[in-house]
Amino acid sequence: MIAVGSGYFAARKVNDVAIARLNAQQDIRNVSNMIVYDARMAGSFGCFNLSNLDNKNIKISPDWTKYNDKDIHKLQNFLFAGTKGSADAIELSEGVKSIARADFASVMKISGFTAQSDALVFQYGDGSPAITEVTSNHVTIEPNGDVTAATLVNNSPVAVSTCDTLGLYLIDRADNNSKIINIRTNTQGSLDSSITDPKFKHQVSLTRYIINVYVVGRPNGGDQGLYRIQLGANNEWQTPQLLLPGINDMSILYGYAENCQGVNPDIDTEAKPASVPETFRFTKQQLTSDMVRPLASIRLVLNGNNLVAEGQTMQNAASRENAGNVYIHNIDANIRGGNRCANR
Repeated sequence: MIAVGSGYFAARKVNDVAIARLNAQQDIRNVSNMIVYDARMAGSFGCFNLSNLDNKNIKISPDWTKYNDKDIHKLQNFLFAGTKGSADAIELSEGVKSIARADFASVMKISGFTAQSDALVFQYGDGSPAITEVTSNHVTIEPNGDVTAATLVNNSPVAVSTCDTLGLYLIDRADNNSKIINIRTNTQGSLDSSITDPKFKHQVSLTRYIINVYVVGRPNGGDQGLYRIQLGANNEWQTPQLLLPGINDMSILYGYAENCQGVNPDIDTEAKPASVPETFRFTKQQLTSDMVRPLASIRLVLNGNNLVAEGQTMQNAASRENAGNVYIHNIDANIRGGNRCANR
C-alpha cells in the first residue's frame, strides 16, 4: 500500500508539473499574439497610418491640448503631442508610447493598482462601418455590417479620418442600433473640412479609438504579473486583466531600421538599390528627435527570459520551484509601415 500510494502521488506530482509548464507556455503564446496584433495596428485609423505618411502632410484635427482636462483622459498628452518645439510637429511613431513607472499613477488614475514597470501603450482605430453621410457634426453609418460599431455608446471615443487627416472625438448615440453618430462639437469642435469635403467621402473612416496598456504590476489583494488595461467603449479604464502571473520585470526596447537608402538623411536619398540590406538598432528610449525614421519594431524582455511555472492541482506537493522554469523568448512585434526599407 505504501509503495502504491507513493507511486500515485509521484505520478500526480509529475502530471501537475507538466500541466503547469504547458499552462505557462500557453499564456506566453497568448500574450505574444496580443502584443503582435496591437503593434501591427498601432497608429492606424482606417487608411490613415502615421508610419506610412510624410509628417509634413499630416493634419491632426482638432488640437487636443486644451481638452486634456475635460472630456478625455490625460493619456491624450501622449498622443500626437508637438514635442519637437513646433505647434504642428507630429511624431511618426505616436501609435506606440510608454509611460514611466513613476508617472503611471498620475496618468492612468486606476485605483488600487500599483505599477512595477514602465507601461507600453498601443493606440489605433478599430472597426470599419460603411459611411453613408458626413457632415460637420455627425457621421451616418450602416451599423449592421460591423461588430465594433455596435459597441459604440454615448461618450465613446472615436476617430474620424481620411488618408491624411485624423480627428479624435467623443460622441452622442441614442442606442447601439442608431445610424447617426453625433460628434460632441461643444468640446472637440466640428469635423474638419478636409474630412467633410465630398471629394474625400470614399476615404472617410469612423473607428473606435483603442488604447491597450501593458504593464507589470499588482492590484490590491491580487497577483503580481503582466497586466493589460483597456480603454472601454464608455471612455473609462477597464479593470486590469492578468495575462501572465509571476512576471516582475519588463524591459521595453525600440527598434529602428538603419542604413536604408531613402530613409537615413545621412545617405543619398536618391539612390535606392534593392541589394543594400538594412540593419536594425534597438534602443531603451524612443527616438523623439528623428522625424524621418519611424518606429519599426518593439521588443519585450520579460523576467530576463525566465518564468517559474506554478503547480496547480497539488500546491503542497508541487511548489513553484518544483514545476520548473519556462524559457520566455523575446517578444518581437513589428509596426505596420515602420520599416520603410521594405517599401523600396
